[in-house]
Amino acid sequence: MEAPWKATKTKDTKKVSFSLANLAKTVKIGAHLDPKYEDALVSFLRSNVDVFTWKPADMPRVPRELIEHSLHISLTAKPIKQKLQ
Repeated sequence: MEAPWKATKTKDTKKVSFSLANLAKTVKIGAHLDPKYEDALVSFLRSNVDVFTWKPADMPRVPRELIEHSLHISLTAKPIKQKLQ
């Protein structure tokens, strides 16, 4: 049985909007999906749009400490610039 997606080394994606009412709300999906599977995926995503968030205000009961990223850096540590490869 063949996988419904093509395994490619490129990261080709395309944007899909959830609704015509708000074109800013988009997701990226694989650009090389079989049209049958792409339609099924887009349909699934659109029917479950209520579980997606675009900003922290969309999650009023989630504590900020859970969604906020922070780096624990020693104040006495000397900054070191890494060499670019």
